[in-house]
Amino acid sequence: MPVHQRYAIYHANDLLAMITPQASSWYEDRSSNYTHVADVVAPLEQVFALTNHIDHDWTRNPEVVWHTPDTSLRSTSVGDVILDYESRQAWMIMPLGFQELPPEGRTPANVAGTPVRVPSILTHIMRIVSRDPTSLRGHINHPVTIGVIQMMRIIHRIRGAIQMMYDKTPPNDRN
Repeated sequence: MPVHQRYAIYHANDLLAMITPQASSWYEDRSSNYTHVADVVAPLEQVFALTNHIDHDWTRNPEVVWHTPDTSLRSTSVGDVILDYESRQAWMIMPLGFQELPPEGRTPANVAGTPVRVPSILTHIMRIVSRDPTSLRGHINHPVTIGVIQMMRIIHRIRGAIQMMYDKTPPNDRN
């Protein structure tokens, strides 16, 4: 019979963490950056799926042994953290898989302020979606899809702001 660990689920308070997850946020002022939303007893490989709204509210999964009384819990997503109670090992959820975070007290100096690069697969997905937005049908609640949609909205806003600045610049001053 496999032994199941107890894991704490922490959701990032800043939803931009889904676009640019940063390991440093786990070590810097954790109580401001993350909220402990649930405890799950299961193999690590199942924790992510068990804390996602797939075909029902994830808080009703029997492996979820505790959750915050907040009734509007979102699915666990990119930028959130899973912490093993026993070993204190933490993993940040990335667009593709997990990033192992050094245990507390053994934080390498280069973690603080080091952004995690968004994989090129995310860039590829963004190109596909920009050509055919209907390609996301059936995958709308997937963490990568949510991240792509949010990133596309931000890019759209930035493009709009740049265009507005460009339109206000006299033609003689444009480089």
